[in-house]
Amino acid sequence: MSRVETYMSQNQYDDLQEEIAARDKLINNVVDMLDELRLPHSTCDDCWYSCPKSEDGCCNDDVGTECNCGADEHNSIIDKLINQAREVVK
Repeated sequence: MSRVETYMSQNQYDDLQEEIAARDKLINNVVDMLDELRLPHSTCDDCWYSCPKSEDGCCNDDVGTECNCGADEHNSIIDKLINQAREVVK
């Protein structure tokens, strides 16, 4: 007999396991939704105004190579939220 079974009935244990599974499923769904909120780097028809990290890059060498469209900052917040949610499921 496990330690948990000593303090609760099998039905209570089974109910608890179902609640944990439902919670984990909900958290995994939230992680999937958060993942869909990621932003791509901004690309403009005139590459002079595109983010340097966009697929096509930026034609203005003076802006450097770092993100200037906010996608990195936004996606960093998404990553933090996903990591926190995954900690709950562990």
